[in-house]
Amino acid sequence: MIKKNSSSLMTQNSKSGVLLHQSKNKQLSKSGTKCEFCKNNAETVLEVTNVFLCRRCYNRILEKRTLRFIGKTKMIKPYDKVTLIADGSAGSGVLLSIFQILLSKLPFSVFVFSKNSEGKKQAEKYNFKEVKKKTGKIMSPLLLDDASREFLSSILENKPKKALRVGYKSGREYFPLLKIERIQAEKYCNFRKIPFSKRINKTDADIMILDIAKAKPSINFCLIKTREQLK
Repeated sequence: MIKKNSSSLMTQNSKSGVLLHQSKNKQLSKSGTKCEFCKNNAETVLEVTNVFLCRRCYNRILEKRTLRFIGKTKMIKPYDKVTLIADGSAGSGVLLSIFQILLSKLPFSVFVFSKNSEGKKQAEKYNFKEVKKKTGKIMSPLLLDDASREFLSSILENKPKKALRVGYKSGREYFPLLKIERIQAEKYCNFRKIPFSKRINKTDADIMILDIAKAKPSINFCLIKTREQLK
């Protein structure tokens, strides 16, 4: 059973970000553009491919992509006991939602451990060392943006071993790399009304990737593909 407290798992997302997202959706809806799959009014565009979609089909594509990834990597096996580290990010919001879908198909249990500021009391109640004793896997999801940023930072710092470590498993601690970008995870959370905290781009690698993305939107996928080829 998933143990959660919606008020403590994740912090509220930026109002300005939500308003900007909603205004773009309204403009697309008014244009009369149809969803590529169901032919209802399109509300958004699937990044990189530029396919027009309604929010239902957009969410379904991200869910299928993530479920396919979980199945391919055997991230969750029957009767696993998993602790999900809910840090308030859009990535943990997506994975929590996916786990809820997966629970109807696969027998396993999930314990949600909140480490964001609002969940501080909950984190104190459940001592993390005790949680590690009681569960088999401890997961903290990574998005493509996280992986590409760490990969590029490692190259800039001349640390090749660290560059190949993104999305790794260390003992029972697992940092799965979800094959979705942060903008997709945030859009999914907005559509599902899952609160999350927006990450602020601060590092040199973040800024460099954003600059490259203006000319090449698929930069995150390219960096991860390069990393996988080097492993």
